[in-house]
Amino acid sequence: MRNNYLPPQAAFLKLNLLTIIEKERLYGYQIKRELQSLYQNHRYTIKHEHIYRALHDLVNEGYLIQEKEKIAEFQEVVYYRFSDNGLERAQVYREQMKNELDRSIELLQEAKKLNYS
Repeated sequence: MRNNYLPPQAAFLKLNLLTIIEKERLYGYQIKRELQSLYQNHRYTIKHEHIYRALHDLVNEGYLIQEKEKIAEFQEVVYYRFSDNGLERAQVYREQMKNELDRSIELLQEAKKLNYS
């Protein structure tokens, strides 16, 4: 049986990736810059390997597909876009993550109140 547990950071990274890719067709390095910009004020540095692992997971799970584009004779970039049903599936995932975020916020507020009030 496959373990469906995602560490919270991985789940939120996937959520952010889906949102970024929905807005614009980007390749990996552009996505990394978007995420760095998003996280810079939160003292969180996103690692290159975490981004690509999450992207590959999203491809393997059927949310995204890769499109390779040759930009020079010996160089190509890989763009990411939604699969045929990927956007619909992403909406479901986004709703599930919103519910999880709301629950997590409540738990964090209770922990803060219990431990720091």
